[in-house]
Amino acid sequence: MSSQSMKAQHIDFKNVNFSKSDSVAANLQVKRLNDVEGLTKELIKGASNDAEKYRAIFRWITLNIEYDYHLFLQSERKELKLKYERKKLAKYRTKLMTKLNRRLLNKKLGICYGYSLLLENMCAYAGLNCVVIEGYARQGSDKIGYGKINHAWNAVEIDSKWYLSDPTWASGKVMRPSGKFIKDFEPDYFLSDPFYFAAGHYPKNKSWLLLKDPPSLKDFLNAPIKLEGFTNYQLNQVFPVDGSFSVKRDSVVTFKFTSNYPDLKGSIKVDLIGKHIIRSGYMKASKDENGFYTFQVKFEPRDTYRVIIFLDRKETLLYQIAVY
Repeated sequence: MSSQSMKAQHIDFKNVNFSKSDSVAANLQVKRLNDVEGLTKELIKGASNDAEKYRAIFRWITLNIEYDYHLFLQSERKELKLKYERKKLAKYRTKLMTKLNRRLLNKKLGICYGYSLLLENMCAYAGLNCVVIEGYARQGSDKIGYGKINHAWNAVEIDSKWYLSDPTWASGKVMRPSGKFIKDFEPDYFLSDPFYFAAGHYPKNKSWLLLKDPPSLKDFLNAPIKLEGFTNYQLNQVFPVDGSFSVKRDSVVTFKFTSNYPDLKGSIKVDLIGKHIIRSGYMKASKDENGFYTFQVKFEPRDTYRVIIFLDRKETLLYQIAVY
């Protein structure tokens, strides 16, 4: 992977019409994945170029593979139990991959590694260079400042450039605590803008961030957690830059951000979820002469809060603030 090949341009396919590839993916149904090569050939046979091939494969996976939440919970518990037993953990992971593959092929169920490995394999049958990337992922339930390698996604080479995609996150959402998987295609995780992809992903090898000036892992883990609204509304600079900090009782904290989103007018909702108190409030953010949308929140009772900031009802930023 040369430095030249890593200059990903997420805008390369911004105006490409993928409706033909999407239609092929939507209309090709199989009960079991007993012929992945044949399935792939059917998906790509009408494609005009590599981008269309990749889109058809990617959309078929997001339409047909369901997230195996129960297997995910089972593996999480086992990983925790065997945390300090290397040999047993390695043996378990080998068995898990076998089980994952069996459930994927027979039931079209998978966790992130299953989605990513299937995408890699199907791309290989299509003559596309695609790799699985392992790393850290951050979501709203995570603790700021901490992390572990817990996710897998993909990079694909198209026209001598590398692009990032996450077939798992693009497929839908798991509703907790029920574990019900809701299919809901999220296009932001297909041939993604590396800057916004890095809001929730950090690879073991940071060169796979595909960024000219990549953040450190420490900066990634210590930042506020950037959620769906951060990408949808194209936020850029965010303050405070630390996701977790302490303030005195009755302090007023100023939050601000910039956005590339045209004419951002939505309302802001702030949820303060503490151990002893839960409070919500709505407000409008004023835009200053430097392009920052700014709003303030007063922290009164002593408590430790998860502060969730919504833009137009979409979770956008999450902070952890201790009030003493």
